Amino acid sequence: TMIAGLMMLALPSAIIAGSFAEVISKHNFVVTFSMIARLPPFSDLDAPVLGDILPVLHSRSYDRGHHVVRRGEEAAHLFVVLEGRVEMESSDGIRSLGPGEVFGLLPGHTKPDPATVRAVAKTKILSIEENELYMLALRHPDVIGRLSELHPDVKPEGEAPAA
Repeated sequence: TMIAGLMMLALPSAIIAGSFAEVISKHNFVVTFSMIARLPPFSDLDAPVLGDILPVLHSRSYDRGHHVVRRGEEAAHLFVVLEGRVEMESSDGIRSLGPGEVFGLLPGHTKPDPATVRAVAKTKILSIEENELYMLALRHPDVIGRLSELHPDVKPEGEAPAA
């Protein structure tokens, strides 16, 4: 009877936990060392540097048509497309971004124009929050330089946008 009682308590908990894990897995995924090592901003970095970057990367999955960023939201993250494609609509027009391309905020640069970014296919995105970006910039300025090179819409502070 004791075992039956434990099963009566454990079964509903397992069902709830399984459902919760399924919902979470639809939006978040585990970021691995090999995933980021193959992306252009992070390829060819030494293992200790990748080890510093890995904990600050947050993952999110988007289904086709879902918004990553809506026009008018303040840029508070840097985003890197891991898989899939997004479409970025800004005052400069519409641009398609794929794996390894970046958008959003970069330390030491003016904030980008407000843009709407939407997944055009099932997409996996990595993001780094603003405060973590500043810490990353202090520890590894070369990484921020790489990200800047891949982010053509962001100009250094004080530099006028291209006409």
